[in-house]
Amino acid sequence: MSEPIRQHLVPIVYLKQFALPKRKDWFIDVYDKKASKLILDMNVSNICVSKEFYTFKQLPEDQKRILERFYGKTVESDYPEIYKTLINWTVTKISDNLRFKVISYIISQYWRTSKLINAVNNLLNRTISDAYNLMEAYSPERVIHAGNTIIDFNNRSLDEYLKTSNEDTRERLNLESYKRFKELVLRRINDGIIVSKIHRSHRLIISDNPVISSDHIYNPASFIRLPLDVNHIVTLVPYTKEDWFNNKAIARMKLDEQTSYFQSTVFNHMQVDISERFLLGRKSDLEKVLDELKHLNQQKSKEECETHANQLNEKLAALQSKLK
Repeated sequence: MSEPIRQHLVPIVYLKQFALPKRKDWFIDVYDKKASKLILDMNVSNICVSKEFYTFKQLPEDQKRILERFYGKTVESDYPEIYKTLINWTVTKISDNLRFKVISYIISQYWRTSKLINAVNNLLNRTISDAYNLMEAYSPERVIHAGNTIIDFNNRSLDEYLKTSNEDTRERLNLESYKRFKELVLRRINDGIIVSKIHRSHRLIISDNPVISSDHIYNPASFIRLPLDVNHIVTLVPYTKEDWFNNKAIARMKLDEQTSYFQSTVFNHMQVDISERFLLGRKSDLEKVLDELKHLNQQKSKEECETHANQLNEKLAALQSKLK
């Protein structure tokens, strides 16, 4: 059986919990930050997907997609059990095995998106492009010296080099992310779990980079959060020896309407901040979040202008007093 070359960076099994069913498929509304465009009713199979993103092209054919195989057959296959358990309010205890699966899924989702890889490639591309332009003007040998590395452009174009460089960076960082995923799971193996339920009058959105950490992901005191659906959030709570801590149980919190408004607003705005390109959810929820942020930015600009004007007036007053 052939393995998929269209590989989901946010799994379909996760996206379905924010989508609506139509016939045999699931559809979700999407806001594209890059195009500033709202796209309605997109099939979840066509969002947060990239061709051969997890593929190692230098490996033998039967090993090229080993990372995609791991995510698909190990991490993602556990998610239906994870989701069903976490939103079931009658379940208060959790086994070590299932807690391990919850922690693994959340941390894997943090490391498996394209945001970091694309950011690194964009930086490298700009740097090499600038050096290439200087080389064209000043180097008849058509080579670039980058530390101990010599990049020869006598037999290849800039586009050809960048394509190869981007592929190498993608494979190297995917491998590094996998190693970091395993390391961080072991570090957080004793975390506790809290599930918060948002009041039905408010809903959550997600993004192409949905995991939120209260601090740097490696900070042992950080709280790591992931929306489960439009009304549930799961939080990994750092291990502590305090009497209240119990990682054998699922702590559950039903938030009232006012608290839900605050939590959902903050959480949705954070999704906008950490997203790479796409925001996902219901049309009305996406529009609400975008309108809120637009209003906040306008208010911020107004306050900055007022502050600047006040500072200018103070300087003018001081100058006038000196001239008298």
